[in-house]
Amino acid sequence: MIRTVATIAVLLTAAYLLLLLFARLFANRFMFAPPEPTYFECDDFFKIPSGEKIAVSYLENKDAEYFILYCHGNGEDLGMVAPLLDEYRKRLNAEVMSFDYCGYGLSSGTPTEENLYEASDGAWKFLTEKKGAKPEKIVLVGYSLGSAGAAHLALKHQNVRGAIIIGGVAKGAMTIFPFNPIPWDILNNEEKWKSINLPLLLLHGTSDAIVPVWNAHSVFESARGPKRAVFIRNCGHLKIFEKFPEIYWGEIEKFLKDEKHEKSSVDYF
Repeated sequence: MIRTVATIAVLLTAAYLLLLLFARLFANRFMFAPPEPTYFECDDFFKIPSGEKIAVSYLENKDAEYFILYCHGNGEDLGMVAPLLDEYRKRLNAEVMSFDYCGYGLSSGTPTEENLYEASDGAWKFLTEKKGAKPEKIVLVGYSLGSAGAAHLALKHQNVRGAIIIGGVAKGAMTIFPFNPIPWDILNNEEKWKSINLPLLLLHGTSDAIVPVWNAHSVFESARGPKRAVFIRNCGHLKIFEKFPEIYWGEIEKFLKDEKHEKSSVDYF
């Protein structure tokens, strides 16, 4: 009996050490999977401190009520999200900006977590300084991997109008496990939201197999400001705006029109 328990303990320890080794060696490759570029020109570029050039898509709207800063997901680039960005411009009467991370689309460099944050900072500077957007008119939108860029900016600029997180990550390891078994941070958005006090809308599918729904629950519990979580039954991770347009656009429009954000709420559809 003692020998059996010892053997199990050794095997579990070895398995855990292998998990840590895998996370250390391959986490970056797992987090970032840029597709082959789907476009050949962009609206502009900006540089980040590392010297890399970041591609920009900017949709102008002279009557805009809001500025949407959209951080896209993994496995897509500006060419792939172009129709969605145009929908944001039309439906929300907004000017819309998005950007590719290092190694995505026409952006140079290698995708890393640090480069993602630098690109997000550069996008903020481009939007506020070059385009003249006022923070109180800016809405941060982060989808999937882009939830990390949105959380990073929300922590640094808590005078924005609000943040919308769709299929977002709580922690990198929690895209696989319902807890974090790794003793270091990978995309620790959950910790950031503990220090962010601004209106937050979460949209997440209950059947999401790529970023499981427990991520949204963890972010919701962590967020300090007024918050609303909308869980969509039988909804996966991809193309939520196409499969459930009434919920997707309806909730975003209600969120933007709410000037007070006095209540926190959770709904299932």
